[in-house]
Amino acid sequence: MTRLARFLCALAVVMIAAAAQGGDAPGNDLVAKRDAFIAQHGDLPVGEVSVHGLAKTRASVVFDSVDLAPGAPLSRVDPERLLQQLHAVGLFKRIDIRYAHRGDHAAVIIDLEEKWTLIPIPFVFSSRSVLRYGFFVFDTNLLGYNKKLFVGAMNSRQGWNANAVYIDPMIMGSRFTGTVAGVVGNRIYEDADFDRDVYRRYRADFSSLTGTVGHEFRRTATVSLVGRFQHASVDPSYVDAIDAPSSEQSFATGLRLRYRDQRYHLYTSEGVRAEAEYLHGFSAGSRGAEYDQGKITAEFARFFLTSHLVTLGVKGMRSNLPEVFQERPGGQMGYKTVPSEVVQAHCHYTAYAVYERPIYRPTWGTFTALAFAEGGELRREGGVTEGFYGPGAGVRLYLKSVAIPAFGFDVAYNLRQGNVEFTFAIGMQM
Repeated sequence: MTRLARFLCALAVVMIAAAAQGGDAPGNDLVAKRDAFIAQHGDLPVGEVSVHGLAKTRASVVFDSVDLAPGAPLSRVDPERLLQQLHAVGLFKRIDIRYAHRGDHAAVIIDLEEKWTLIPIPFVFSSRSVLRYGFFVFDTNLLGYNKKLFVGAMNSRQGWNANAVYIDPMIMGSRFTGTVAGVVGNRIYEDADFDRDVYRRYRADFSSLTGTVGHEFRRTATVSLVGRFQHASVDPSYVDAIDAPSSEQSFATGLRLRYRDQRYHLYTSEGVRAEAEYLHGFSAGSRGAEYDQGKITAEFARFFLTSHLVTLGVKGMRSNLPEVFQERPGGQMGYKTVPSEVVQAHCHYTAYAVYERPIYRPTWGTFTALAFAEGGELRREGGVTEGFYGPGAGVRLYLKSVAIPAFGFDVAYNLRQGNVEFTFAIGMQM
């Protein structure tokens, strides 16, 4: 058995043992409050539902997000489910549900306090390989309709790019979803091995546009059609080029399946989330090549002993993407021991476990510390396969009043190659 296989077996044992210690997160008094009302006034039918505390969000966003219809007996109202459905919207930092006696019926009153959702924020990402900085404007509640808009630009010594993303989780209040994401820029790319020995360097203009249209089922599963256009024009006049790839241009279509069954607790969510995607690309215009790309990711997170969070995850991708479109997975969770931004791969997979707990909880947020372990393999061009595995640690800051993560720092040690990697980010999720 190889060292990587032994490490993955040990990691699996740790993951199973940690999950076995899990327990249900402590409940709140919402069910007791409902039952006390029923004991005093009887199991009255729900005659009205009202929402208090909204400053920007439209009331229709709340009503479209919860399973609550007037007419049913109050005993059939599940306040814990309502709480989780409202937390899933991601716009509210305080949620309370109370009841009032209105003659022959009961009124359900939802009290809310909104997060800051229009956020101008600086962006910084740093690792051993790259320092990127920029500025973004995030509106996670566009015009009060729970639409998401992200617009901004980044710069580094390698180049620049501008990004825009629009997300509609409920098109016209329906169960249809849609996204549009675009990026354009110019960058110097360096492809290297784990020792950072560069074997390819080139400069290219690039752009991409991705759109999805999907339908959500039972508030947990979404099936989406995906379309993507990619363009990369390699600069033949770049004097420091080494073995530059050819320019490419392609369209791709495919299918994305997403499952999410999570429950908000303390500062984040526990439960299951998974996504699988398949795309087939074909040449656009006079240049480009056909390709296939399949990706999968799955995570299970659970709290135990009230505030200790264990997350177990797997990720992977297999493709025959053109060289200029291949991914660089280093730096993201599961690939923390892989050098960020420079190790290119057309196939990769990883398994990881993360332990996280709060270390300081002021009224405005939560600081957490985490420890993690990961192991996997990636395959570069020419059939070169490299394994990676090792431990790491980090810190996070979650702001109570802001709808995006604020800060993160991780350091990891690759036991196979002996390299130490770190990632630092402000204004994005690690």
